[in-house]
Amino acid sequence: MQIRFLLLQNRQGKTRLAKYYVPLDDDEKHQLEFEVHRLVVNRDPKFTNFVEFRNYKIIYRRYAGLFFSLCVDVTDNELAYLEAIHLFVEAGATATSFFACTTPVTALLSALSPSNRSSCPK
Repeated sequence: MQIRFLLLQNRQGKTRLAKYYVPLDDDEKHQLEFEVHRLVVNRDPKFTNFVEFRNYKIIYRRYAGLFFSLCVDVTDNELAYLEAIHLFVEAGATATSFFACTTPVTALLSALSPSNRSSCPK
């Protein structure tokens, strides 16, 4: 059970947060971000939030205008990862009130950044 990477992207494809748990070159990272965005944005909402990607699985969820995407092993439990994404979003909503931020995304970024615990990013 291993998460290869986590992406938080808007509808236009701009990556707001990227965390890689495997070593990749910058070019590979940009190519992955582009491919994952194209894959999840163009999927019909009637389909599941799981999609095969290379030799892995992308599990994604859309909240407002943001896509939370996780790349995991094919054998991993999809529902557990969907629940984890939901918990990330709830943590961002809770952090919104704690950090007095304008949006849950800035609060989530504040909560994930160890150097900026006292206030929201400018």
